[in-house]
Amino acid sequence: MTHQRLPLACVVLLTLLGLVALPASAQFQEDPVTWSVELSQDQARPGDQVIIAVVATVTDIPDEEGKHWHFYPRAEQHTGIEIATSITPDGTDLPMRVGAVQWPDPEMIINAMGEPQPAYQGVQRFYIPVVIDPDAEPGEQALPVAVHFQVCSSFCLAPKTINLTPTIEVVAADAAAPENRASTGAFAGFDASVWPDLAQGIGLAEAAEAGAGGAEDEGLVLDLYFFEIDLSSGGIVPLAVLFLAAIFGGLLLNFTPCVLPVIPIKIMSLSKSGGDRGKTMFLGVVMFAGVVSFWLAIGAAIAFVKNFNAVNQLFQQPLFTLGIGIIIAVMAVGMCGLFTVGLPQWVYRINPKHDSVHGSFGFGVMTAVLATPCTAPFMGAAVAASTKLDSSAITLAVFAAVGLGMGGPYLVLAAFPKLVDRVPKTGPGSELLKQVMGILMLGAAVFFIGNAVVGLTSDGTQAASRVYWWAVGACILAAGGWLIYKINTLGSSSTKRAVFSIVGVLAILLGGVTGYAMSRPDHTIHWVYYSPAALQAELDKGNVVVIDFTAEWCLNCKTLEKAVLNPEPVSTELARSGVTPIKVDITSSANVDGNALLQEMQRNTIPLLVVMAPNGEIVFKADTYTAEQVINAIREAEAVGGRSAER
Repeated sequence: MTHQRLPLACVVLLTLLGLVALPASAQFQEDPVTWSVELSQDQARPGDQVIIAVVATVTDIPDEEGKHWHFYPRAEQHTGIEIATSITPDGTDLPMRVGAVQWPDPEMIINAMGEPQPAYQGVQRFYIPVVIDPDAEPGEQALPVAVHFQVCSSFCLAPKTINLTPTIEVVAADAAAPENRASTGAFAGFDASVWPDLAQGIGLAEAAEAGAGGAEDEGLVLDLYFFEIDLSSGGIVPLAVLFLAAIFGGLLLNFTPCVLPVIPIKIMSLSKSGGDRGKTMFLGVVMFAGVVSFWLAIGAAIAFVKNFNAVNQLFQQPLFTLGIGIIIAVMAVGMCGLFTVGLPQWVYRINPKHDSVHGSFGFGVMTAVLATPCTAPFMGAAVAASTKLDSSAITLAVFAAVGLGMGGPYLVLAAFPKLVDRVPKTGPGSELLKQVMGILMLGAAVFFIGNAVVGLTSDGTQAASRVYWWAVGACILAAGGWLIYKINTLGSSSTKRAVFSIVGVLAILLGGVTGYAMSRPDHTIHWVYYSPAALQAELDKGNVVVIDFTAEWCLNCKTLEKAVLNPEPVSTELARSGVTPIKVDITSSANVDGNALLQEMQRNTIPLLVVMAPNGEIVFKADTYTAEQVINAIREAEAVGGRSAER
């Protein structure tokens, strides 16, 4: 061939960037929804009842594609994965009692995906009842109200938080009765039955919870295992911690089982140009740019593309997973030296040389793609927190930081080529390494293709077939067998033959164990597969519920299940009377209820383990955990629910 085209991975990336460009431009137009407040009376005496109406006005001007703007109701009123609206009044330390927000009923619309969806359009009023304390002193009192929402049409703008401060002037108890507009049309939808309880101070502890949409809002808290930091106040220090967590999480991605197999391939390609330091550095920078560009594209999609909240969702699309598997398979065939058999010309375009600009960039993109089934510690927390902040720029910066952390080691290797001098540059040893890595990459291709099949055939309501793991194990076994065979035909020293033969034997054993352990049904724990009815039934029985969010493509999830949940003593705890393990399998986007529950848990990524008390209170929620933490959480949930452990 005299020239090569961009690899398919680059084409996919450029297409994704093109898709997000149009929604991004919408950020510079006038906001489609405006918020204001109206009071039933501007003045109030001690003991008076005041209604605050939070008014949302959605423009009736459609977007460029003719779709009308709307925003979504609170979490309890819909099961979609869009950003739910929350309206949170804060009456702390004010001489007034604030009741729960009263929400109007949403209307059903047809969203951009052609599906029915509850939403708000036009003018909507949300009522907040307030009773002035009997001993309130005269003066102005401002009630802070935070509104978090996301407005959408054919695409979604970034989630946004605004702060309203309705002001009530408290007058003396013997002042003339203020003008009251509670009976006018603006307040016609208010439910006055709340006044007796509110006047007696009943239900105030639940008011803030109801105003926030019925769930604890953790979106602005960055949980880094050892400590938590509040991001809501802004400032340099919290943002610096957020970015450092993203960088460190990106770095750790290189040590996940998704990425480790391809690192030797890149080291080997860098070593080939080790004699030309300038070229090595340049190719390292290009690969680094590929890694960062992919994560920036994902960040842009999350910030601007409707219904896209996490990289998880890519692998919930079977056709995407199938495409990735095919690309990896083609690259693997090329590494094994099988391109000499006259494959179709498009195959060669997907597998460019690593020492070319587009080859290095494409390999960087592919390395980042391979990382997406795994979530590293710190990365998941940083990404989840960034998507809740009212700033698309911060979201993009955090994803760029993930790319910086992941791609950084390749810059180091490129800057100091002597680090890879010991890697064989040419000759039989180099070819053998390529062949072994190519066979292992075939195993990765089988993994993605197998997940695509599962995604097409399963909706997550029952255990999926894992027979494809036998093929993955067979590839690992074949890599070990080929290594043993070839190393003993290359005329290497007896020491090298012995060492690499041992490595080959270990690979053969690993392949057999992988096929057996990963393909067999899990009988250690008797999982109940999630549905809203199943969860509610277990809570109604007074059981503690342990919810495991997982997917077939989530290798971190599988590792935690095998290492923490399945062994003793956690499996014994999960088998006790009064404890029910529930599995939420979101391998496919077809599991709508499972994806909705993940959003209700204020998370976008998996793995995630949740321990819930019989009253529905969440006592434990983490993406990385130990056996001791799980057991302690179950005991705590039993205590909250008023049960004693049956041992």
